[in-house]
Amino acid sequence: PKLSRYASDPSIKGSKLEALAQATNDFLAQGNKVIIKTNYVTGVIDDIAKAVGGKGRNVLVVYGDTQPRDRKNPYFLFKNDPDHNILVTSSVTEESVDLTTGDVPCALIEVEPAMSPRESQQFTGRVYRRGQRAPVTYASLVTQSPLLDKMMIAYLHQIEKEYGVKIPSKFRPRTIDADMLAMRKAKEEIVNKIYGG
Repeated sequence: PKLSRYASDPSIKGSKLEALAQATNDFLAQGNKVIIKTNYVTGVIDDIAKAVGGKGRNVLVVYGDTQPRDRKNPYFLFKNDPDHNILVTSSVTEESVDLTTGDVPCALIEVEPAMSPRESQQFTGRVYRRGQRAPVTYASLVTQSPLLDKMMIAYLHQIEKEYGVKIPSKFRPRTIDADMLAMRKAKEEIVNKIYGG
């Protein structure tokens, strides 16, 4: 819920935010620089920066409201300054940006699964390119929530009673992350079949 501007209690930390902070800590402990990308900026990107920051960490943030001329310095610091190991960004960093870290390993974390193979390739292409000699790790967080599934079913049963509609017996609720991941996998299979990879 903390990763939503509609969260009813802002003091609650969502499990996804906690998993993101833990993954960031793990990657940093392994000597990686970390780039975190989210598609949801309003009310989310600052929470992410706070969750992965602290402990004297310098977290760089670049998103759509960051003027193009003001993006160069954070990108430069991330690439070249050992004291700036975390970059939190939106899709503005998907194209035409070189974030190679040379001999320093880099981890890319997508807070939500990419909607298409192109989006995923553009994001990984910021680091996984000529000039990158150290390993690049890619991770995508996919939320699954049995509690949300139960709430959705209860809501649908309420609609069924109130409006006399029938819920298909095979209906199974899925989180939007699971749908996005399934869609991306289906698109990748189509691309691989048509173009051979």
